[in-house]
Amino acid sequence: MANVKVILVDIDNTLLDFDEAIRTSLQVGFKKFGLGEFTEEMFTVFNRINTAMWQRLEKGEIDLAQLKKERYAAVFKELGVDFDGVEYEKWFRTYLYDCVIPVDGAFELLESLKSKYTLCTASNGPYQQQIHRMELSGMGKYFTHHFISEDLGVQKPAKEFFDKALAKIGDVKPEDCLIIGDSLTSDIKGGINSGIKTLYFNKHGETNTKGIIPDFEFGSLREIKEFLE
Repeated sequence: MANVKVILVDIDNTLLDFDEAIRTSLQVGFKKFGLGEFTEEMFTVFNRINTAMWQRLEKGEIDLAQLKKERYAAVFKELGVDFDGVEYEKWFRTYLYDCVIPVDGAFELLESLKSKYTLCTASNGPYQQQIHRMELSGMGKYFTHHFISEDLGVQKPAKEFFDKALAKIGDVKPEDCLIIGDSLTSDIKGGINSGIKTLYFNKHGETNTKGIIPDFEFGSLREIKEFLE
């Protein structure tokens, strides 16, 4: 893509399938702790509560420690499950640490882009967890830098996240960069805030009702690969 030197790539639900990791963890965790049979309702409830909490995190209303403390407590309360949410959260994070399920087309995309652009991850989340999952998946080798919110001290979509990232890369302007991500409120809004080109990975084909307009939008990583080649 002309005039783009650096591509920032989100991790969860862009490169690694976080939704499937959650679904699997609920299946395994509910069996392990004797909490009943897994149903799709459980995933739906978790996804809704988790999304709302991450959006609060992006706005600075809560921090990561508060999210860890409250997330599964809220999920279990709604599901009527009598279990310590904090204890389950600790187990969940241990499970997630080693859970790597690539999104379809992720390796092909990175292999195609590695010789054309400087590639960097850009993720909201725990630093060691995200770095470990990138290495465990075999994707770490494609990236020059990993920009993780816990390490930078600020979350996407804050302009400061991207300012710090670009400063670490050095000799690059916002207009030289593109961010690829699945979140309108985090990746795309953050890119817009920072003057960075934006590419929305809308893998579920959802209708955009948020008034956040990306520069580009595709429904698969293979389409993104073809666009950027």
